[in-house]
Order: sequence, then C-alpha cells, then structure tokens
Amino acid sequence: MQRRTLELLLRQVEAISVDQSIMGRIFDYGSITLSGTGGVREVFHDMARPLEFRRQIQSQTA
Repeated sequence: MQRRTLELLLRQVEAISVDQSIMGRIFDYGSITLSGTGGVREVFHDMARPLEFRRQIQSQTA
C-alpha cells in the first residue's frame, strides 16, 4: 500500500485558494490549494467545508 505525505508548517503557508463548482457551492465542498515558501504547492480535492478550512488556517497563521 502506498503513502505520500507532505509537511508544510503553518508559518510557511503563503497563499490558500479555494475552487468550488456550482455543485460544490451547493453541497459545500471544493478544492484547496496551499502555496508555500520555496515553491511548494499542494492541492487537496473534494474537501468538505473548504471556506471554513481556509478560515481556520488563516486564523492560526495570524
């Protein structure tokens, strides 16, 4: 069984973007893209409550 992990410290997060389709907006799911220092970019697809996730990350980094 394969596993892939990525550790990105909160202080290294430079940008967080949320992409939602119309269905994603209706059912509150979408994709999150985290961009970090050094060009690290990671996309998380089909996440529940993506705007809440972004808000939580932003509140932790403030």
